[in-house]
Amino acid sequence: MKPNSLVLKVLAIVAITVVLMLALGRIGGLVEERQMRSREAQDSVEQSLAGRQSLLGPVLLSARVEEWDTSVGEGKDRKTVTERREFLLAATPRQLAVQAGATMEPRYRGLFKVNTSVAVSGMPRMGA
Repeated sequence: MKPNSLVLKVLAIVAITVVLMLALGRIGGLVEERQMRSREAQDSVEQSLAGRQSLLGPVLLSARVEEWDTSVGEGKDRKTVTERREFLLAATPRQLAVQAGATMEPRYRGLFKVNTSVAVSGMPRMGA
């Protein structure tokens, strides 16, 4: 009895498909591992740097003391008491212009390159 050539062809196609699916599965696993390692490299570089920074601008702080007299009690028990409050007065400029520059600096962790920003210069100018 001769096997049907159509059945052999279908079995060959199924076998090739199974082998290709196994190979794709292994490649997918390798891609996932590389992506995980890339995230670890980014986290490592992020932890080694100063982290996110933001410029709030110049603030002039002035310590102030405020004193006032108040009357406490009624009639013969009435006394004048001096009350006091200490606080910080903050003054900021109406306008602030900052000229700064940053360049990209690559950092390497194993196979992976992680781009970081490095400040070149910055000079604030305050307006009236």
